[in-house]
Amino acid sequence: MRKGHRWLIRYLMNRSLLTVLLLLALGLYSSTSSNVLAQLCGVPGAPPCSSGRSKPRKQVPKPKPKPKQPIPGKPAPESEKRPAPSPKPKNNPPIHKRPTPRPKPQSKPKPSTPAPLAKPREVPARPKIKSEVENLDRRKAEAKNIRLPNKAIEEGNKWNDRAEYDTALVYFDRAIELKADDPVAYYDRALSLGKKADLYFKALDYEKAFDATERAIADYDKVLGMSASEFLDYAEVYNNRGSAYSKTMNPEAAIKDFSTALGLVRSGYFSDPTIYKNRANAYILLHNNVAAISDFSKIIDSLPFPAYLGRGKLYLDERDYEQASRDCGKAIEMAQKSGEAAECVSRVSAVKQELDELNKLDLEGLKKNNPKTAAEAYNTRGTKLLGLGEFDRAIADFSAVIDMGSNNYIARAYARRGQAKNGRGDYDDAIKDLKSAIDTDANLAEARFQLGLSYIEKRHSGFPDEKLLDDSIHEFAEALHLNPIFPQASYNLALAYLEKKNYDAEPERALKDAIDNHFLDLRLAYIRLAALYDLRSQNLTGDAFKEMKDNARNARIDAAHPPEISRWRKNPPVSPTPTAIPSVESKSP
Repeated sequence: MRKGHRWLIRYLMNRSLLTVLLLLALGLYSSTSSNVLAQLCGVPGAPPCSSGRSKPRKQVPKPKPKPKQPIPGKPAPESEKRPAPSPKPKNNPPIHKRPTPRPKPQSKPKPSTPAPLAKPREVPARPKIKSEVENLDRRKAEAKNIRLPNKAIEEGNKWNDRAEYDTALVYFDRAIELKADDPVAYYDRALSLGKKADLYFKALDYEKAFDATERAIADYDKVLGMSASEFLDYAEVYNNRGSAYSKTMNPEAAIKDFSTALGLVRSGYFSDPTIYKNRANAYILLHNNVAAISDFSKIIDSLPFPAYLGRGKLYLDERDYEQASRDCGKAIEMAQKSGEAAECVSRVSAVKQELDELNKLDLEGLKKNNPKTAAEAYNTRGTKLLGLGEFDRAIADFSAVIDMGSNNYIARAYARRGQAKNGRGDYDDAIKDLKSAIDTDANLAEARFQLGLSYIEKRHSGFPDEKLLDDSIHEFAEALHLNPIFPQASYNLALAYLEKKNYDAEPERALKDAIDNHFLDLRLAYIRLAALYDLRSQNLTGDAFKEMKDNARNARIDAAHPPEISRWRKNPPVSPTPTAIPSVESKSP
């Protein structure tokens, strides 16, 4: 072997030996240092130890093999069966969560005792009211800066068109403050007050509605008391004041204003059919159906729907069923969705159907075979015909009862035949029949009441005899003596006192008795009571005058209310009161 080869082999062997020795030394050093560090880490007070190595990686668990699906019909081997899960303790909460304490059991209320209702949550006051007040105050400050009345009126009309009536009134007040004798400012303010009152009427807030309407009437009074202005149509002024009177249940004053307005109408400037319609509605409040029909007939071409509908309803009240059917039929042709027109047609149809059923009754054979039963049948049919306004046929049936001489029905037959003759306008014959009824039965209150009506109607038909008025008062009082709960007699007694210009306590007491005993038209009774207070206030001054005016105002507010909210209605009626005719069925005590 050559010398160079041997040297190379020796060199490599020496290097390998050194490498092995170095590796052994390093291994010994690492094991010794780890043992020493482990011993030092356990000594108290030694510094914290760290291996200096990076954190080991998290070992991802190997996915578990999916269990084999069992073969149907073959039981699974014991090695593949899963052990049943051990039941978890129910009451032991998890270690990492704090156990929640159980609520204490509450005593349940007894079944018979209902649980108390929770108190309603108090709703805080609406901040809108404050903002409205602040807005109104700001508008008042702005209005103070206006120096020209026409500018203030212009601003007021702008707010009036936006339905901001309180703000509009601020500017109208400023215009009147700048020029107190300007009728236009008063007129525009009255219009704004009237629109504001309409909102209160719709909300059934009658106190505020009457306040605003009465202020509007006062402004209209100032307009009419000033010198004439070329910027105003005074027919419209009177019409608007009449409408305000109608809303406050003062139809007498309204009719006067509407009549004055009709005399001032300028062709093409203000709608004269509107005035006729307004006056017809005022007549309806007073039950003056003839005058209302006349006004509706004058606007049948210009305002056909309200004219036909209003006239048809009045014809129905007057028992003119042919005219009522014709007018209500035309009204429903013009407005098929009108509930009032449909109701009018329905009422006319019901009356016609009842008349047809009465016409089919044949009582002649019954009269021959059984006179006692026939007398009752004739009396019943005559009473129904009387209520439907068929006076001639009712008179014939009551005459048949009288001819049969039935003691059970003869007195009432005389009384009701006299009532039918009253309805036909034959007052002298009616007085004879009613006196015969009183001679037969002196305790028949209906005969006394109808006799009082005969006297008063005869006086109104062209015999202005004061004795007839006194006789009617006597008969009404006798009817009330026999039957104290007779509202029709009480109401007509009050009217007779008023016609005699007796404004003392007697008519007031009679009207209140009519209201307490559920008169057929409570609104009319309240209107009459308010008119009585107005008449009694004419001769009063000071506090007595103010008290009487307050009484009149309260009565008119009651008239504007629905009947069930009126002030003097204390108890509900025991039985329904007939609406077609005055009470002829009430028995004497």
